[in-house]
Amino acid sequence: EVRRVARPQALFCAFVYDLPRGDDRLEAELLQPLRAVLDPFWAEGNRLAMRGYPPAEVAFPFEPVTPPPFELEHRWSIERLLAFAHTWSAHVRAHDEGEGETLHRLEERARETFGPQVLEISQPLYLLAGRIA
Repeated sequence: EVRRVARPQALFCAFVYDLPRGDDRLEAELLQPLRAVLDPFWAEGNRLAMRGYPPAEVAFPFEPVTPPPFELEHRWSIERLLAFAHTWSAHVRAHDEGEGETLHRLEERARETFGPQVLEISQPLYLLAGRIA
């Protein structure tokens, strides 16, 4: 469909953002343990996205264009970060498949540790880009 509607040499881009990253303390106290709990619950499509949609893995049909690196930057409270984590499909699956108490303990510890402070969060943004011949 893209070839049908695009002009020659048009640029096709798709993007996806990765999981949040934080400073060493946030990584150690919340993000790394959370990723460890959720890891078995990610679908393969999510894993592919977290690898940045490598063109060879998605059978990308266009002439690849290498974009510069991009990153989203946020200033979030711990409540905002936890609310975001609750939207992840792996979080829902983990909760539904018996990890609810583990997730709750991680979240309570994070609330106690970080309180009302503003957290510096980053998220890699991956672009899959190519020229249409």
